[in-house]
Amino acid sequence: MSRDARAVVVEPDAAYALWAATYPPEAHTPLMRVEERTVRALLPDLVGAALIDVGCGSGRYLEIARRAGAGRLIGIDPSRAMLDRVRVPGARLARGSVEALPVSAATADVAICALTLGHVSSLRRAFAELARVTRPGGVLVCSELHPIGASLGVSMAGLYDPATKGLKMQGVVSPIYLLNGIGSIFSQRGEGL
Repeated sequence: MSRDARAVVVEPDAAYALWAATYPPEAHTPLMRVEERTVRALLPDLVGAALIDVGCGSGRYLEIARRAGAGRLIGIDPSRAMLDRVRVPGARLARGSVEALPVSAATADVAICALTLGHVSSLRRAFAELARVTRPGGVLVCSELHPIGASLGVSMAGLYDPATKGLKMQGVVSPIYLLNGIGSIFSQRGEGL
């Protein structure tokens, strides 16, 4: 970076508006593939289920749910540009924030909030909203990548039980990223393993 270059902070809405045109509708990085395997493993049987994907982006989990036989699909994302990328037949789409979801209480048998919570200002409000829209006895699956964990190949995903208000986290370690993280201790900057 030149001395005259300045870092520019782009808010998520603006960043996704710029990214949307080229954002793929499937997991497109190694970490996203690990995250997706974890989320899929946590999902219940989706046949006939009403499913909300909060932070749906280009519709990756909506398509997975459609193929698994979900009955009702709702995708919510703050970015109009990302919602315009969703190509999932039968999905109802709405612009909104995880901190103020534009759906009625107890709408979802299953709610997914994947790689979204890192963009919110209040986790308390986000989880309150996710619990509000998930039916009693329903399943809420959240995933997020921690900045340090990502460099070491660790991701987390969790199941929220609205009845007990408990969150059960499950970790995943990617051997490729873990090897790179460990290797960085033994190599010099710019070297790889």
